[in-house]
Amino acid sequence: MPLAPTVLGINLWLLQAVVPLWLAQGQVPRWLLGSSPLPCLLLLLGMRFRRHLWAQVVLLVGFPMLLTLTDALGSLGIDRLSPQLAVLLKLSVFVGYLATTCHLLARESLPDDPLRLPVASWVTKPLDAPPSSRKLRRRAATHAMLQLLCVVMPGLLFFAICLHKPNVRQLLRMLGSPAKVTALQATLLAAATMLWASLFYFGVMRPLKLHIGHDAALRGELGRLRQASRRGKARPQLFVAMAVALAGMAALLFFGMGL
Repeated sequence: MPLAPTVLGINLWLLQAVVPLWLAQGQVPRWLLGSSPLPCLLLLLGMRFRRHLWAQVVLLVGFPMLLTLTDALGSLGIDRLSPQLAVLLKLSVFVGYLATTCHLLARESLPDDPLRLPVASWVTKPLDAPPSSRKLRRRAATHAMLQLLCVVMPGLLFFAICLHKPNVRQLLRMLGSPAKVTALQATLLAAATMLWASLFYFGVMRPLKLHIGHDAALRGELGRLRQASRRGKARPQLFVAMAVALAGMAALLFFGMGL
């Protein structure tokens, strides 16, 4: 058995179960005394069959849950059963147990499989990327132009409203006060930003998103229509037509035999 997780698990069992039961001095229910060895047995059983999934669940879930049975002693009002230092010691041992157990389970290999190849037999080498097609280069250039447009157009609007001196002088001549000019510039910037954001989203980004995603809504609708067509559910008109045809055939046979 592995040394570190087994020793930490036994120490955790002693701190969580054996020592509190010994300090209780006969004030513990008999069922709790009888169940005290179960966590240790469960720990040893899980360590022995740790390659199986159920044993891993026992080590990581079952063993810690059984140790919590001694929490029933809290109702007895014995303060010396859980001092602060003991709680910190239990917590540190529990964290160490979980860390070593998880490391052990992750390090150990799965059962031997003849279909598995050893890692040493793998040969890795970088693949030469094929040259980009003309379509991809044109698409990349379009995306670069859109990014440049995102920077140039807002910058041009900002320059025209706030930094272009003839425009600023004309606004000052019209309003007559620098404070009013500043307020009007802020309003114009906000309106231009909202207008540009709306135009860019509905004119560029939304069609581009549909193009890149191949219009997911349309593809989903086509898939639903395809599934509905594969069901082959007959319509009521088919049953009516079949009933009329059968009735007509029966009438022809009846009158034909009568003749």
